[in-house]
Amino acid sequence: QSGEDLEAIWAERYNDSEICCLQLKVVDKDDENDYKKKEIKAYKGKPSASISKTFAEKDHFDICLMLELMKKAEEAANEIKDKNVILFLGGTGTGKSTLIHYLAGSKMEKQVVDGEPHIAPTKIRNKALDNVICSASAESETKYITAVPISLKELGVLSIKLDKVVLCDTPGFEDTNGPEVDVANGIGIIKALQTCKSVKPV
Repeated sequence: QSGEDLEAIWAERYNDSEICCLQLKVVDKDDENDYKKKEIKAYKGKPSASISKTFAEKDHFDICLMLELMKKAEEAANEIKDKNVILFLGGTGTGKSTLIHYLAGSKMEKQVVDGEPHIAPTKIRNKALDNVICSASAESETKYITAVPISLKELGVLSIKLDKVVLCDTPGFEDTNGPEVDVANGIGIIKALQTCKSVKPV
């Protein structure tokens, strides 16, 4: 797709004045496999114990990937429209996905992965959790905002005001998946705030 094609797609899908706009520049690359190495520090266990890891990073912005991720984020935004939402925010590897599995009723088990302790779901009761992946590595598995509706009554949680809530998993900003995920994540969170009945960030 040329720059004009992508510009037309963007203009057609995001011409609403209520939607935040981004200014993007399309750059043609002869070699799409042109990567550079980026060294980041990943934390396991205590924050003081940092481990340097090297990830491959593209030196160009993948607009097609961004649009694909934004479509997923929009689907999640539609699922939480007029719902009571708990929005989980935080950096990569802080345990957002693991906590959502626990709160949604998954059976958890302590494991050892590559010599490191890890808590992982072994029995998943909620089908919406299929896209919520827990990983022992420092690399992010969550690439777009994901909605997980739960019934408080079925989980044995007594609430006078609420019967159902939606847990929303989000990627970590500036995580290991690149800037495309940051853009889709930011717009997904904005849409979540605009369409839901109520939101509580965690």
